[in-house]
Amino acid sequence: MEALTARSWKPVLIDGNTTVNPPVGTYQYYAVQSWDKDDVISFKTDSRVYYNYGSIVPPISIEIPDYKVYTVDFSKKTITIGAITYQLLELSANRLKYSLALSGGNPALIFMFEHP
Repeated sequence: MEALTARSWKPVLIDGNTTVNPPVGTYQYYAVQSWDKDDVISFKTDSRVYYNYGSIVPPISIEIPDYKVYTVDFSKKTITIGAITYQLLELSANRLKYSLALSGGNPALIFMFEHP
């Protein structure tokens, strides 16, 4: 858990470890938007994840400070943020990667983060 909470995370565009991904053709990467690039995400030991949106705020209504409750189940390799459960693909000292299964046979969506 320390790997998750020790430092903040930023979205990244380059996949530094494809070996943990689902089979090719069954996933796609989250398209990091211009307003995502300067975001900083911090998982705290109080089971809250905080979102610092940086200088470019997303074009949706957000609360500041914005946070959600999270849980991690290492035995099931899942991370739940708010009401959404993701498959935890990688959590290391340098990289966080999780995916969201989409309905209707659509490819899973992979989210990737590294330390700023």
